[in-house]
Amino acid sequence: MCNFLLKISDMKNIIIFFGGVGSPTQFGGELSKNKEIISRLKELNCDLVVIDSFKSRENILKLMRIVIKFFFNLIIHPKAIVIFSTSFGNTYALLKILKYWPNKHRIINWVIGGVLSDRIANGEFSHKYVKVIDLFIVEGEKMKHKMAEAGFNNVIYKPNFKAVGVLPKIQKANDGKIHFLFISRILPDKGCRYILQSAEKLNQYGLNGKFIVDFYGNIDDDYRFEFENAISNMSNVNYCGSLQLQDERNYAKLAQYHYMLFPTYWHGEGFPGVVIDAYKAGVPIIGSDWNLNLEFIKNGVTGIVTPSHSVEKLTEAMQNAIDGKYDNMAMSNICQRQVMLYDTRNVINTELLDVIFNCETQKKS
Repeated sequence: MCNFLLKISDMKNIIIFFGGVGSPTQFGGELSKNKEIISRLKELNCDLVVIDSFKSRENILKLMRIVIKFFFNLIIHPKAIVIFSTSFGNTYALLKILKYWPNKHRIINWVIGGVLSDRIANGEFSHKYVKVIDLFIVEGEKMKHKMAEAGFNNVIYKPNFKAVGVLPKIQKANDGKIHFLFISRILPDKGCRYILQSAEKLNQYGLNGKFIVDFYGNIDDDYRFEFENAISNMSNVNYCGSLQLQDERNYAKLAQYHYMLFPTYWHGEGFPGVVIDAYKAGVPIIGSDWNLNLEFIKNGVTGIVTPSHSVEKLTEAMQNAIDGKYDNMAMSNICQRQVMLYDTRNVINTELLDVIFNCETQKKS
């Protein structure tokens, strides 16, 4: 490793990192991932220039400043490697300029979410600009395969990641009830409506005294009335605000749940960080077979997979959990073993840096 770091130092390469970062107290899918990337690259002694694009589209002055800063750094660092880690819509506008930029920098796209391959296949982005990118890093094997089908073979798969740290003790709630939770943005496309419909069915079956569903996350404004009205009619379904997992102590609370519900069909779903949070706390997932979910939910091992858009199958899986038909503790222990695959240090390592620093530069002229 020391030799490798000396090699990087000798190359005198600087990484220009472009993506949403936000303040130390701001988190979310892109922000959390980028904070992890930046921290780990610094830990590996990489020389970084960070250009924070968070909320730049909402502020024309900030947008102008970061664009000027970006191209200024390309000029003063002619050998710099560029890493884009943001919405591809943000990246694409810059690619149109980089296509004709005189100095051919090595450009990496650390893909956010799981739909870039579909957007390329649908013709949303022109191949001549997408081909400016030398290397794509994607969150799923499925996406890597679909990128190849779209004509891009300069793609590697690396799962989503978080700094795992100390694993909490698995200590499930022991009140005779099965405790389910949902933790994400609360809106129908994340499967919240299906969860509520399943909970209502289970209550109609007379099981309302045998399970609890707790929701954590920000409620989408357009869904708030429907959501709040639905939970008001079920005494065993609760909205619990936010579970701030930046505070490690809250993993002990998460570890009390038996299952996380994740019947998502959100169009942008990739490999969400909340899955890593659940596995860290030893919480198996009852989730849909949507997009990349089958790559990280191993049916009967780290959770239960149900067909997308099937309230019937979700209800059945929840009832089986309530009836004790799954070995919850065995799955919980496997989840905690599995989570180390997604630890930041195991994903962003010297081997990955070697690929980043030595990938071939595409012809951009």
